[in-house]
Amino acid sequence: MRRSWQHALVAGLLHTLATDAGAQSARPGEPPNDASRPGTDTSQAESGLHWDPAWRKSGPYNYALAFGSVAATLVFELTVPVRDEPYIEGGFLFDEAVRDLLVFTTREGRNQAGVWSDLTFYGGMAYPVIVDVGAVAWLGHGRGDIAIEMLVMDLEAMGVAGFVSRIAQKLGGRERPLTDECLALGGKRYHKFCPGNPDSLLSGHTALAFAGAALTCTHHSKLALYGGGFGDKLACYTTMTTAVATGLLRVGSDMHYPSDILLGAGLGLATGFLFPYWFHYTTVSDGELSAYLAPYADQDSLGLSLVGYSR
Repeated sequence: MRRSWQHALVAGLLHTLATDAGAQSARPGEPPNDASRPGTDTSQAESGLHWDPAWRKSGPYNYALAFGSVAATLVFELTVPVRDEPYIEGGFLFDEAVRDLLVFTTREGRNQAGVWSDLTFYGGMAYPVIVDVGAVAWLGHGRGDIAIEMLVMDLEAMGVAGFVSRIAQKLGGRERPLTDECLALGGKRYHKFCPGNPDSLLSGHTALAFAGAALTCTHHSKLALYGGGFGDKLACYTTMTTAVATGLLRVGSDMHYPSDILLGAGLGLATGFLFPYWFHYTTVSDGELSAYLAPYADQDSLGLSLVGYSR
C-alpha cells in the first residue's frame, strides 16, 4: 500500500514518454495526435466539456421560440390586466385538507414564507443561467459555443413556462386562498402582502422553479459541467429540492392552493425536460421529433396543451 502512489507515478511517466515517442515517430506531414487533426475542437479536449456532434444546434426557430416567448410574456404582462372578479373560487378535492396541514398559523409566518418563496424562486431561475451557463460553461470551461446552446434551451423552457403560467393566471380567474382573510382584516385588495387578485391558477413561482431545476438536471446529465461525477448529480438534487421548497412555501404563505402548485410543477417539469431533449439533445438516429402548443377550450375551461410526435 505504501508504494501504490509510487507505482502510479511511474506508470504515468511511462505513459507520457510513450505518448511523446509516438508523436515524434509520426511521418512528416502526419498529425501527431487526434487533437491536431483538421475538424477537431481542441478547446473541447482541453476543457473536458463535450458537445456531441450528433446533437442539434440552435437554429432560427429555436432563437424565435426562446426570445419570442420571453418577449410575449413581457407584452402580455404589460397589456392584459388580471380579471376584476374571480371565475373560480375555493379549492379542489384535496386542497383544503392540505392547506390545513401546510399553511402557517400566524400572519407573520405566512408573510415570511412568501418572502422565502420569492428567494427560492429567483434562485431557481438564476442558477441554470448565471451559474451553469455564465460561470461554468463560458468562463470556467471557456466554451462559449456550448454556453450559447444552453442559454437558448433555458430561455425556450422558462420563456414558455412563464408565458403559459401568466395566461392561466390572468385569464383563469381563480381567487387566491387568502382573499377572504385579506378582506376581513381590512387589507387593501392589491396590497403586495395581501393580494386579492384572482390570479391563483397556476403557481408561476413553482412553474419556473421546476423549469430551472429540470433544465439543470438535463444539462448535467448530458454535459460534464462539474466533471461528470457526484458534483453534477448534486446540482440536480439541490435545484429540485429548491423547487419543491418553493411549492411548499407558496402553500405555506397561503398564496396558492396545492392544486395550483401541482399544475405549476407539471408545467415546469414538462418544459424543462422535454424542450431540451426534443429540440437539442436528440441525436439524428433518434428520428425527427416535433412539438407544438395547441390551444383548447370548452364550456368550463381554456388553455394550452403541449403536443409532440416522432416520425
